[in-house]
Amino acid sequence: MMIFLSLLLFLMPVKIEHGGFNILKDGKKIGTDEFTISMHGMNYAIDGKTTIGDFTISSQMELDDKLVPISYEASNAQGKMRVKIAS
Repeated sequence: MMIFLSLLLFLMPVKIEHGGFNILKDGKKIGTDEFTISMHGMNYAIDGKTTIGDFTISSQMELDDKLVPISYEASNAQGKMRVKIAS
């Protein structure tokens, strides 16, 4: 049972950090940026959402255990772009 629980915990994403900040221009808030960093197996996943006025972009980045990018994806209402980094 303990081996199964350990394996389950190893494979499940674990929330590490969540944060955000305001985007300012000339001292006035024009937008926000929020992010979550979690671990998936040995890799890290970073999910972000940036909003400036009516424009919002969501992004996801995957990093290996040495923090080297593996993939990046950005999307908004107009579409999506995905980049896979070859090693």
